[in-house]
Amino acid sequence: MEFRSRVLTRSLIAALWMACLGFILSGCDSGGNSDSTDDGPFEVTVENTGAATPLLKGGAFTPDDVINDNNNVPPLEPGESFQFSFTAGPNELPGTGAAFSFAAMFVQSNDVYYATEPEGVKLFDGNGDPIGLSSPANITSSVDLYDAGTEGDQEPGTGVDQAPRQSGADTGADENGTVTDIQENNSGNLEDDGFVYPDVSNGIDARVESESHQDGGYKFTVTIENVGNGSQVNGAPLVVSPGTYAVHFDQTPGGNEVTFPGHAPGQAATNGIERIAEDGAPIGSGPGVPGNHLAELDPKTGVTVPISPGAVAVHSDAVSLFSTGESARAGIEAIAEDGRPNGALDSDNSDPAGNLVASLTGTDGVKSIDAFGSGPLTPGNSVTFSVDAEEGDRLSLAAMFAQSNDIFYALPSEGIALYDDSGNPISGDITDQVRLYDAGTEADQEIGAGLNQAPRQSGLNTGPSGEGSVEQITGSKTGFSYSAAENIKVTITP
Repeated sequence: MEFRSRVLTRSLIAALWMACLGFILSGCDSGGNSDSTDDGPFEVTVENTGAATPLLKGGAFTPDDVINDNNNVPPLEPGESFQFSFTAGPNELPGTGAAFSFAAMFVQSNDVYYATEPEGVKLFDGNGDPIGLSSPANITSSVDLYDAGTEGDQEPGTGVDQAPRQSGADTGADENGTVTDIQENNSGNLEDDGFVYPDVSNGIDARVESESHQDGGYKFTVTIENVGNGSQVNGAPLVVSPGTYAVHFDQTPGGNEVTFPGHAPGQAATNGIERIAEDGAPIGSGPGVPGNHLAELDPKTGVTVPISPGAVAVHSDAVSLFSTGESARAGIEAIAEDGRPNGALDSDNSDPAGNLVASLTGTDGVKSIDAFGSGPLTPGNSVTFSVDAEEGDRLSLAAMFAQSNDIFYALPSEGIALYDDSGNPISGDITDQVRLYDAGTEADQEIGAGLNQAPRQSGLNTGPSGEGSVEQITGSKTGFSYSAAENIKVTITP
């Protein structure tokens, strides 16, 4: 990842883990610690095998109706505009905010490009309100011109190795430099290596508008307009290439800055930023030419999904924590909506729907029921606990898919047998028996953006009513993909 190199995989995951203290699910659990002092014959480990991805979404301004042979749209001439939209919430995890970034080539150059400042543009103000809600927000002042440092500069609008005149992609002398922010000279013009460029506001006008979205969160529409004229680049027109954008953390939960991948002043540009800055090609310049910024964004993009504290029960075959096709009991609702297996904490500003542990303790057929985990389980971490059982007992567990309204992980409703037909205790990876269920208690919203989902909701047990009954989810539901449900691993050891 190219996040100024200091904000990457391990440090990001560590920051996410530390930041869980502020999560509405509350608290954190250090991986590998047992939540029970009982010495039972079974040890169970729940691991979050998902990824911590600092980009929520990414894309390129390349509408299908104008794609050419190189999968790129024509450049933006004076008077024309690019426009793209995305949905987002005010944060993805507590301790973060939402921002967006973009990059596009200043075409009459060797490797100069327009881009938002490295940390991006904050999509929400200090009050948590989206920018551009009542009227368009002009963000041009947050956009600069940058030199990618990948190709030797020539006079703008005239150089033989510049995009309108070059013999092919990735031509010109290598500069072997780093990304630099082009600064104003004493005359108030932008100057780099002795060459003068039009001020950003004389080249583009960038605006953001927002509105509430039916799938939760807000819809943002970004307009980038070429406000240049036909001769301001040494007699040539100012032209803007297609580009890429991303919606991302404005910082990690630990307070570290997150930047647009590949775009970091003082560091070498990635091949993908080079392809934008030199060739105006956000999806690459064709075979044999390295670099595709959209492809660089892809592995860093997705919803970071914590797993909530959950409930684990040992019981007879006459007991079920839930039943598909029937209404969820209040305790399952409290897990699925709020990640609360054992009721509210003193710090909660409202009560969850129920308390599964308390409601089933002492119930006929329930040998034991307890909560596991003291806080959200973030990617790369695990929790281990013990259960006591004997032949004939079954195991059930349930925990929240924390970027949802009422989705939860669980073993099948009837649980799983802890001993096989020969009376031997089961052992090994039982992840293939874990399912994803919709509790049917709250209306679904877009994963990672909905305002009634745990990291963003105003309080526990909020949101409009759902479908009314528990349903197993496979792949997608109500238009939302739950492929990220593959981020859990459960193992058991006698």
